Amino acid sequence: MKKRFSTNYNKVLKWHVLNFYVTKHKTLTCIFKSYLPWDKTFDLGCKFYYTPPNIDHTGIEIVLDLIFFGLDIEFFDRRHIEDYKRIKNKRFEDNFIFDCATDFCNHKALAKQGDNWYEIGKGCHLTKLNLKYDSIYSCENEPYLHIEQNNKYGIMDTDYKVIIKPEYDEELSILNNNTFVVKQRGKYGVIDSNKKVLIPFDYSNLTPCNNKENLIATLHSEDNTRKCGVIDIKGNIIIPFEYDSLKEYQNKNGIFIAGKGYHTKGIINLKNEVIIPFEKNCHIHELSDETFIRVKCGLNDEYYIYDFSNKKVCKTKFKFIKNNSYGIDLFEATKDFENWGYIDKYGKTKIGFKYKETGEFEKGYVQIAQDMNRHNFGLINKKGKLILPFEYDYGFEPVDDGEMFIVIKDGKYGIVDRKNKVVIDFQYDYITQTRGCYLAEQNGKFGYFHEYFGTVITNPNLNTHHQDYLE
Repeated sequence: MKKRFSTNYNKVLKWHVLNFYVTKHKTLTCIFKSYLPWDKTFDLGCKFYYTPPNIDHTGIEIVLDLIFFGLDIEFFDRRHIEDYKRIKNKRFEDNFIFDCATDFCNHKALAKQGDNWYEIGKGCHLTKLNLKYDSIYSCENEPYLHIEQNNKYGIMDTDYKVIIKPEYDEELSILNNNTFVVKQRGKYGVIDSNKKVLIPFDYSNLTPCNNKENLIATLHSEDNTRKCGVIDIKGNIIIPFEYDSLKEYQNKNGIFIAGKGYHTKGIINLKNEVIIPFEKNCHIHELSDETFIRVKCGLNDEYYIYDFSNKKVCKTKFKFIKNNSYGIDLFEATKDFENWGYIDKYGKTKIGFKYKETGEFEKGYVQIAQDMNRHNFGLINKKGKLILPFEYDYGFEPVDDGEMFIVIKDGKYGIVDRKNKVVIDFQYDYITQTRGCYLAEQNGKFGYFHEYFGTVITNPNLNTHHQDYLE
């Protein structure tokens, strides 16, 4: 028996009615009606009503001050929702056919079976590729793909054109203007897409700066003394090699945390000017665009928060503060290593110190634990409100803007909604969302499927080139 409910709003606009149906599944259906006026009191109209397959809903229509004749056409799945779930799970299990897979890059996904690679595009459009690499995976925030063959690394673009053949010892770093940091025979240098050497292989390490035009470079002398500086893409020295360590501030381009000697830290800019004076027996860690962490080194390290005028902005003495790599201004902190909570960039408490384990906020949510012995994790939002109870393993991923969550229970992945109702059973080794689709692993094999396990690729003929496989 179908369970459905929706509301309807009609407004006549020159004999046209525009209806919107909002369902319990948060599906928005738009219906357009056109009426032919025979006279001032009678209209003949025709309505087309399309209900997506496998979604339980309909609408209640209220029409005021309008007499009409309507024809409703509705498509729906008559199967009971529980029967449909069982069918979906069976189809999903049949889909585990790939040996390895990548996440989406440039609206595509890649999967491998045997020696063959396949592109999985929108709508599960499957295309066999003429590629024979051991591994292919996306470059973060870049229009390139890493390729690996026999433990050597290279780069190709997302149209599968090879830019740099896999000849180098380590994954390439990407700079501006099609230039790349590469490692060869234990040393780092920079080449262009024609393999012309722009910076010779003289450095122990090269790390791209935020602007992708400069590099933090490390040199080791014959006595293994390490010195760091900054060079440009042509190898010109911008910051001299006089520091024991250099790390660029991620929230402030051209600002570097620098080290001189043992436990002596300060902050400098790209002109090698001192912004925060060097201080002995301390560490400096990034916190936000306005503040940083200064650690007083000793038998028990003490963490304090300063601004860039070198003023302490919070009197509280913390035992540990951890930066957030997801760009959210809520940071894990503790005063005693027993109880953990969250503070803002000025040290003000935002979520109380009442948890035994905490993590980093991701898309507005974070997992926390109240009991060190049980290691059962719950989920809270940025206001500290409990979203999911304390019954999951560590590790989660919010999907559909936080309407559902990929979570782990007893080592197996599944999906639950905000009411903790199981949407996908806990029987998979891995699940992640990739651009509206899902990538999952089961028994060492990978498969792709659409939202809510609705449409999958099912045992396609992988020898066929450029063919759709949709059910």
